[in-house]
Amino acid sequence: MEETANIRGFPFVFIDTAGLRQARDEVELEGIRRSRRSLEQAEVILHVCDASLPPNPLDQTLAAECAGKPRLLVHNKCDLPRKLPPATEGRVPLVEVSCLTGMGMETLKDTLRSLAWSGEIKAESLEVAINARHQDALRRARTSTVRTLEALKTGQSLDLVALDLRIAVNALGEIVGQTATEDLLDAIFSQFCIGK
Repeated sequence: MEETANIRGFPFVFIDTAGLRQARDEVELEGIRRSRRSLEQAEVILHVCDASLPPNPLDQTLAAECAGKPRLLVHNKCDLPRKLPPATEGRVPLVEVSCLTGMGMETLKDTLRSLAWSGEIKAESLEVAINARHQDALRRARTSTVRTLEALKTGQSLDLVALDLRIAVNALGEIVGQTATEDLLDAIFSQFCIGK
């Protein structure tokens, strides 16, 4: 099962690999193969353990298989009496949550955001589809921002700096709908059938 979620401004793709165990038949074996392939391709592994149960040998096997990959240990069901020790495995961060009560979920989201910001999750995996008009606006905003920084470094007039900065802000405004230039309106009316 796969699901995409936007967490603190970052798109994450979650893949549930439930069922990593000894296969009882060919169908189950194929599911386990796919789960292992997903684990190999994952940028970060969220290792979710049931804290209300004693330690599971399969969890320890999974931890060994994932050694060297960025991993976040998540103890779920922390609202129930604990049977799983709260100790972390070396340098693996631990977040305790309860999906039932919501306890710890904000901490989990913050931790995922931190992993994205720290570079544990590579930018290539955070792909976002944008149209050509947005790409052009982003290019113009970047160009103007670079010019702004150069102007500040070389001590140019603040009027020129402000002009480049305004161009960047307007370009970004086109993307979020806060700036409507004549070219933008022409593009919208040429591509869409409005009011007919």
